[in-house]
This record gives sequence, C-alpha cells and structure tokens, in this order.
Amino acid sequence: MRRTGLAQRDERLRSNDFFDMASFPELSFRSITVERVDETIFKVTGHLTVKGVTRPIILDVE
Repeated sequence: MRRTGLAQRDERLRSNDFFDMASFPELSFRSITVERVDETIFKVTGHLTVKGVTRPIILDVE
C-alpha cells in the first residue's frame, strides 16, 4: 500500500477497521467496459474486490 505521508493515517487504513491488510493484503479491480464520455473523460465499469467482497462499480476517469 502506498503511504499518505501521515503515519497515523497509514496505520488506521491498514487496521481491521478499514482494509484489514493483515488478513486481506490485496484488493483488486477488474474492468468490464470502458466508454468514452467526452474528449478526456471515460466511464469504466468493473468489479472491485476489497476484504474478499466483490461489488460492481462505475468510475469516471480523466
């Protein structure tokens, strides 16, 4: 996991309350479709898996 530059925040994000990195060291995103919205914006549809739970998600990407 990248560091935010704030040690206390980094520890909190790694904790069981958030990403529980001891039990789930990885998260993943699998894209399904990419649609161009305009010249610089794309809509990416896919599946995000965090802590062993997979959910559909739509991201606006520039």
